[in-house]
Amino acid sequence: VLKEPQLGNETGYLPVSVRTIASASSCAPGRTADYAIDDYCRSWWQPSDEDRTPDLTIDLKNIYEVAGFRIMWAEPELDHIKGISPGPVRYKVFYQPTKGKEWTLLLDCSSNDRDMLIDYRTFDSVKARRLKLVITATHSDQNIGVLEFTAFGKPL
Repeated sequence: VLKEPQLGNETGYLPVSVRTIASASSCAPGRTADYAIDDYCRSWWQPSDEDRTPDLTIDLKNIYEVAGFRIMWAEPELDHIKGISPGPVRYKVFYQPTKGKEWTLLLDCSSNDRDMLIDYRTFDSVKARRLKLVITATHSDQNIGVLEFTAFGKPL
């Protein structure tokens, strides 16, 4: 993030994952993978209750230079009165340079101890066609969902 983008020093990276193609290891009823990339704040992907390490895959349809992403987490079971509080989500993100190639680890947040409802990460750019988010653990038994998984990049 740049201090003064109005001076023309913006990164040039734009959202490249909105309304592309999404798939998931599982989906709760009415909470399909497409909801994680629809750019709408009232819908979200949620894995089934039985899925202990759910994953969400985004096919960007083209190869991009990707240098960041934003995950907006959904916590639909959050209830402070019942003691169901927010907390950190642990996850890993992988990428594929082209469809069908092996997955490469992009970012390992499986030891994350920070609660971030909106989790924005930047990294050295990679050439990616597909991204995969794997949720490895949550802070409670609550089933975490993804409101938006947005990749930021530029065309090659």
